[in-house]
Amino acid sequence: MQVPTVPPLEGVDDLYSLLAFLVDPEAVEKRLAQMESVRDEINKLVEKVGKAGDIDRLYIQAKTARETAERELEQAREKARQAMAEVDKADAARRADYAVQHAKMEADLASKRDELNAQAKTNAVDWHKIEQAESATRAADKARTAADARHAELTKLKEQYESKLAAIKKAAEGS
Repeated sequence: MQVPTVPPLEGVDDLYSLLAFLVDPEAVEKRLAQMESVRDEINKLVEKVGKAGDIDRLYIQAKTARETAERELEQAREKARQAMAEVDKADAARRADYAVQHAKMEADLASKRDELNAQAKTNAVDWHKIEQAESATRAADKARTAADARHAELTKLKEQYESKLAAIKKAAEGS
């Protein structure tokens, strides 16, 4: 005769896979149903096989085994709750760190934006000064061109005057 047993949980080999199993209520209920089925089968076999004098001892053993299983299940649930609390704590710390980093990046971005705006204002003032300087340079170039033309005209008049003066002096010396 083969002793009925519940096979080990498939895919559960560490705390995280146990947590994943415990989070799935359908899987837990299915597993509990399997365990209750095996318990019922064991109880039937005990009734069939157990001697009258051993029934009390067998009952106590079965009751002890059940209590042990219940304690182990509650311990596993408590470990799962603790693990979930640790995960939540780590997630909260990660979120807080992210919030700090995000706030720092926002502050840096605002600072860079302010610097850029200040530089844009400075650039606008500089471009205005450059335009004024170019306008003044064009005006100075026009004035210089006009002055050069006037100088050339005056030089020509001076030469005409000097040549007429020389002609008058020559005529006055010759008379």
